[in-house]
Amino acid sequence: MQAAIDGSGADFMGRNTWVEKTKPRTERPDHQAGGERSFGGREGGRQRDDSCTIFVGNVSFRSSKESLWEYFEFVGPIADVRIATNEDGSMRGFAHIQFQDAESAKKSLEFNGQPCDGRPLRIDLAGNKSGGRGGGRGGRGGRGGRGGGRGGGFRGRSSGF
Repeated sequence: MQAAIDGSGADFMGRNTWVEKTKPRTERPDHQAGGERSFGGREGGRQRDDSCTIFVGNVSFRSSKESLWEYFEFVGPIADVRIATNEDGSMRGFAHIQFQDAESAKKSLEFNGQPCDGRPLRIDLAGNKSGGRGGGRGGRGGRGGRGGGRGGGFRGRSSGF
């Protein structure tokens, strides 16, 4: 671990690295305040407020940060638009829009299912993890999980045996 910390700041594939040992949760400033967490844990990082942030799914691969900003700006003042990308820079098909107030985030939910760049958007509050698609780690959406997906899974012994 110390070798990784000592290498902090080094160039790796054209990017500067940042490595530091974390403090126990009880010693972190965001835990003591009991409030918002900052990205990166460094001063000047963006503050994340899930009550002001929406998840936007089924985003067209033709969409851009600018087109999503323009689509949602009439709902209320926007603080940030983040489009999820793969390592190669290609879009993953979802984004997060952070509004400057929670009222605007809630108002944007009225546009769930409305088209943007040719696709109906799926909109939900970012902090709301109650979606019915398995979600998060260990979810059983898609193929996999018990029964393996398309084959229908184990159905027990046939009465013909």
